[in-house]
Amino acid sequence: VGDASVVQNDEEYWGSAAELLEPVGCEPKFLHVAFQRLGWDNDDISTALCDTLADSSGSIDHAVVFTHGIATIALGRALATNACSMHSSTKWIALSSQWHSN
Repeated sequence: VGDASVVQNDEEYWGSAAELLEPVGCEPKFLHVAFQRLGWDNDDISTALCDTLADSSGSIDHAVVFTHGIATIALGRALATNACSMHSSTKWIALSSQWHSN
Protein backbone atom coordinates (compact mmCIF):
# COMPACT_ATOMS: atom_id res chain seq x y z
CA VAL A 1 0.00 0.00 0.00
CA GLY A 2 1.49 3.32 -1.01
CA ASP A 3 -0.11 5.03 1.98
CA ALA A 4 1.48 2.74 4.60
CA SER A 5 5.08 2.11 5.60
CA VAL A 6 6.84 0.06 8.27
CA VAL A 7 9.77 1.38 10.28
CA GLN A 8 11.77 -0.18 13.13
CA ASN A 9 11.85 2.97 15.25
CA ASP A 10 9.67 6.05 15.48
CA GLU A 11 11.18 8.31 18.13
CA GLU A 12 9.54 11.41 16.68
CA TYR A 13 6.06 10.08 17.48
CA TRP A 14 6.50 7.36 20.16
CA GLY A 15 9.64 8.64 21.88
CA SER A 16 11.93 5.92 23.24
CA ALA A 17 9.36 3.10 23.02
CA ALA A 18 11.65 0.94 20.87
CA GLU A 19 14.50 1.27 23.39
CA LEU A 20 12.20 0.26 26.25
CA LEU A 21 11.17 -2.92 24.42
CA GLU A 22 14.66 -4.11 23.46
CA PRO A 23 15.68 -5.46 26.92
CA VAL A 24 12.68 -7.81 26.98
CA GLY A 25 13.50 -9.21 23.55
CA CYS A 26 10.82 -7.46 21.53
CA GLU A 27 11.35 -6.48 17.92
CA PRO A 28 9.14 -3.42 17.48
CA LYS A 29 7.57 -2.48 14.16
CA PHE A 30 5.78 0.80 13.60
CA LEU A 31 3.26 0.99 10.78
CA HIS A 32 2.52 4.47 9.49
CA VAL A 33 -0.82 4.71 7.65
CA ALA A 34 -2.24 7.74 5.83
CA PHE A 35 -5.82 7.30 7.03
CA GLN A 36 -6.83 10.72 5.74
CA ARG A 37 -6.46 9.40 2.17
CA LEU A 38 -7.77 5.85 2.50
CA GLY A 39 -9.96 5.67 5.60
CA TRP A 40 -10.04 3.05 8.33
CA ASP A 41 -12.41 0.76 6.41
CA ASN A 42 -10.25 0.40 3.29
CA ASP A 43 -9.30 -3.17 2.29
CA ASP A 44 -5.74 -2.08 1.51
CA ILE A 45 -5.36 -0.87 5.10
CA SER A 46 -6.57 -4.25 6.42
CA THR A 47 -4.02 -5.95 4.17
CA ALA A 48 -1.19 -3.66 5.31
CA LEU A 49 -2.01 -4.23 8.98
CA CYS A 50 -2.20 -8.00 8.58
CA ASP A 51 0.94 -8.19 6.41
CA THR A 52 2.83 -6.30 9.12
CA LEU A 53 1.48 -8.16 12.15
CA ALA A 54 0.61 -11.70 11.07
CA ASP A 55 2.75 -14.73 10.33
CA SER A 56 2.56 -16.67 7.06
CA SER A 57 -0.60 -18.46 8.22
CA GLY A 58 -2.37 -15.12 8.73
CA SER A 59 -2.30 -15.26 12.54
CA ILE A 60 -1.03 -12.54 14.86
CA ASP A 61 0.70 -14.88 17.28
CA HIS A 62 2.72 -14.34 20.49
CA ALA A 63 2.82 -10.57 20.13
CA VAL A 64 1.95 -7.39 21.94
CA VAL A 65 0.05 -5.08 19.61
CA PHE A 66 -0.34 -1.38 20.38
CA THR A 67 -2.82 0.59 18.31
CA HIS A 68 -3.40 4.30 18.56
CA GLY A 69 -6.41 6.30 17.46
CA ILE A 70 -8.14 5.18 14.30
CA ALA A 71 -5.73 2.27 13.85
CA THR A 72 -7.70 0.50 16.58
CA ILE A 73 -10.90 0.32 14.55
CA ALA A 74 -8.91 -0.41 11.40
CA LEU A 75 -7.38 -3.48 13.06
CA GLY A 76 -10.78 -4.43 14.46
CA ARG A 77 -12.16 -4.35 10.93
CA ALA A 78 -9.27 -6.45 9.62
CA LEU A 79 -10.01 -9.07 12.26
CA ALA A 80 -13.80 -8.91 11.75
CA THR A 81 -13.45 -9.43 7.99
CA ASN A 82 -10.97 -12.30 8.50
CA ALA A 83 -8.13 -10.50 6.75
CA CYS A 84 -6.09 -12.06 9.60
CA SER A 85 -6.72 -13.51 13.04
CA MET A 86 -5.38 -12.88 16.52
CA HIS A 87 -4.16 -15.83 18.59
CA SER A 88 -5.05 -15.93 22.30
CA SER A 89 -1.31 -15.57 23.09
CA THR A 90 -1.40 -12.02 21.69
CA LYS A 91 -2.15 -9.00 23.83
CA TRP A 92 -3.80 -5.97 22.20
CA ILE A 93 -3.45 -2.56 23.85
CA ALA A 94 -5.56 0.23 22.34
CA LEU A 95 -4.69 3.86 23.08
CA SER A 96 -6.92 6.91 22.35
CA SER A 97 -9.39 4.81 20.40
CA GLN A 98 -12.54 5.92 18.64
CA TRP A 99 -14.86 3.39 20.31
CA HIS A 100 -17.91 5.60 20.60
CA SER A 101 -20.42 6.48 17.90
CA ASN A 102 -22.33 9.71 17.41
